[in-house]
Amino acid sequence: MYFKAFIFILLLFCGLTYYFFFSPSYKLANEANKAYKEKNYELSYKLANDALKEDPYNKKAFGISSQSRQRIQIQNFLKYANALYQDTSKILNQTSLTQQEFLQLKWICEEFNSKKEGLTFLNNPTNEEAKSIQAYTKWFGDLEIKLQNINAQ
Repeated sequence: MYFKAFIFILLLFCGLTYYFFFSPSYKLANEANKAYKEKNYELSYKLANDALKEDPYNKKAFGISSQSRQRIQIQNFLKYANALYQDTSKILNQTSLTQQEFLQLKWICEEFNSKKEGLTFLNNPTNEEAKSIQAYTKWFGDLEIKLQNINAQ
């Protein structure tokens, strides 16, 4: 009786081990985890989603997919904020502003604010990313206040 139970448990353990080590879904999840650790978030996201297509209940792939998506969203926001900053700097480096450029600056500030609102802090940015986001937020906030003061005059 004990021998049959032992054999059953041993076979169950071997089956689960085989499933987790040789399942295509878990292989993809492990590759996605490796890519995530190498900070290749695009590849990590793709591999994790491929793993989820194979097995939608793969918790490891779901976690990696979610974390990679968060990193991608934050990085895309920082690239976009930098592009807006560069555009704004070009306009501000001119000797005088036309009404069109003044409105363009206001629109850029509004666009930054709307993109920032779309970036939820459930994304859990790293310290460096959080500092960059705060710096851009402060810079665009100060610019918006200056534009409002000029408009009030």
